Amino acid sequence: MARLLEFCPCFQRHRVVVLKPHLGRRLTHSGSRRQQITSPMKQAIGVVVLFTVFLTPAAYVLGNLEAFKKG
Repeated sequence: MARLLEFCPCFQRHRVVVLKPHLGRRLTHSGSRRQQITSPMKQAIGVVVLFTVFLTPAAYVLGNLEAFKKG
């Protein structure tokens, strides 16, 4: 790699310098997540919020389509 850097200066600006090595174990977040059961009430609220967020603006635009065509 060092010889390649002599011939291609474009690789020199892409070199990575580690300023502070990471201490501790690597990939500590790679373990399996705990399963959290959501209640049916939380699921229903999520579905209602999801449909409200997407369908309310669409209903507004479709309800005022003539005003949008003129303007």
